[in-house]
Parts: sequence; structure tokens; C-alpha cells
Amino acid sequence: TTTTTTTTSPFTGLCSGPDCGCSTSCQTCEINAGVPGDCTVCKDAQYLLNGECIDACPSGFVPQGAGNFNLRCVEAEQCLGRTADPSGSACSCNTDCHSCYWFEDVAYDCFRCKNAQVLFEGECIDSCPAGFTQTGSGNFGLECVANRRRSVLSAASSQTDEATVVSSRVSSLSLLATVSMLAGVVLIAGVGVLVVRKQRRHRRSSKNVQQQSSDSDESESDETATMV
Repeated sequence: TTTTTTTTSPFTGLCSGPDCGCSTSCQTCEINAGVPGDCTVCKDAQYLLNGECIDACPSGFVPQGAGNFNLRCVEAEQCLGRTADPSGSACSCNTDCHSCYWFEDVAYDCFRCKNAQVLFEGECIDSCPAGFTQTGSGNFGLECVANRRRSVLSAASSQTDEATVVSSRVSSLSLLATVSMLAGVVLIAGVGVLVVRKQRRHRRSSKNVQQQSSDSDESESDETATMV
């Protein structure tokens, strides 16, 4: 008799849905011999980049897609003046921007301003907002950077907050210890009062017994005297 055993190979291919074991925020991923691999479609408003789902596209990449599903980051060209690098095609950045990221004839974040405008978070603006200082000189390549004083104050504020939390915890522990000590003192005092009261009751009881015994002896003496 010949027995034939059929072995089912682990699944390999694309898998979509909650039962695939894909990473968080990944709708569809590659499965290699039953093991989840790179993501191919993201969900939850995440962007696909190099097989992973991320919150936002990094510098040099631009977001593509709409809504919360199947968004992705694609590498953009750099529009330098009027020429796209590396394709060499014609391009044009937004007003007051000299160099920007360029993809499919659309200008994205600026990374170098002109006309005395200052670069801040991918845009060219007239002056830096509060907490930031302008760097550079002339009318080209100006940028906004965070104030050093602001950073120092932020760090100091953080340390102060931590010290306040520690102090609050210490105060709470001290208060708890004080309350516990007072509770112990009250308990001991209460026990002492009970002991004193018990001792007084015992003394009164003893005096009553002695008084009754004395009255009984006097009564017997009177009866004896009467019989005589």
C-alpha cells in the first residue's frame, strides 16, 4: 500500500484585510511564506513610503492621493530657478520662491526664497513669527530658525515643571506620613483612655464589695449582741 502525503506551502503573495497580520495602518501587504512583509496600501490617512505607513512625507518627497486611503509619498524633482533637476524640463516655483520641489508640473514646498522673503515651514513670508530669528543676509536664501533663548526657556520650563511634580509628590508623602502619625497618636490615646476607665471601674467595684462585706460584718455583730 502506498500513502501519499500532500504538503500545503505557506501563502505567498498580496493579502488585504485584518486577518493578514499586516503592520498597523496597513491595508494590504506582501506575504512571503506566510510571513507579512512590506505594505503596499496604507489606510488611516497614513502615507506609504518604502513599504511602511508614515504620518507625513519627509523632505524631498511629496504627498499623492486624496482622503484617508491609499496615500503615498513620491520622490520629487527640484525646481532650481526655471529648470527641473534632474530632468532638465522647464518649471516654475510659487511667488518669491527660487527653489522648490516639483512633481508632475506642480510646485510643492519651497526650500529657498528670493526677493528678501524669509523661508518658514516651506513658505516664503515677510518676517519671522514670534519665537524665531531670521538668518542670512541680502535678498536671497533667508530663513527662520528657532530662538536659542526660546529653546533655553522651554528647557527651563520643562525642568521647573518636573521639579514642581517632584515637590508635589514629596509634599503628598509628607502629609500622608503626618496623618498616619496623628492617627497613631489618637489610637494610642484612645486605648489609654479605655484602660484608665477600666481601671476606675475595677476600683469602684472593689470598693463596693468591701463596703458590702463591712456592712455584713456589722449586721452580724448587732445580732450577736442582741442575743446576749
